[in-house]
Amino acid sequence: MDTLTFWLIITFVLFFNLLFAFMYRDTDKVDKGFKLNVYKLSYRRKLIRNFTSLPILILGMFIIYRYSNWSMTATILFGLFVFIIFVIQIIYNSSFAPQITRGSACILLPKALV
Repeated sequence: MDTLTFWLIITFVLFFNLLFAFMYRDTDKVDKGFKLNVYKLSYRRKLIRNFTSLPILILGMFIIYRYSNWSMTATILFGLFVFIIFVIQIIYNSSFAPQITRGSACILLPKALV
């Protein structure tokens, strides 16, 4: 894959990610059941989805390691990048998100102040 194709894919993914984030910003969130669209999930369900996607993430990393032509350094850097993003998602969904109250100005305040 050449560099132009790589950056086109990254731009495409980021554009639609931002588009859907703004489209579903003020919609009601679902806290039960399965939703394919992650933007309709509550933070609790996003956290559960993060944990259930961990085996898929590990399997994907193994497949990349086993069948790609990447050097060991590139594979380790990619794995570290994916792991750091995964940890950031878990920290955000478990720590900050439960403190957000809809329709209130008390965003990201401790629970005692909300």
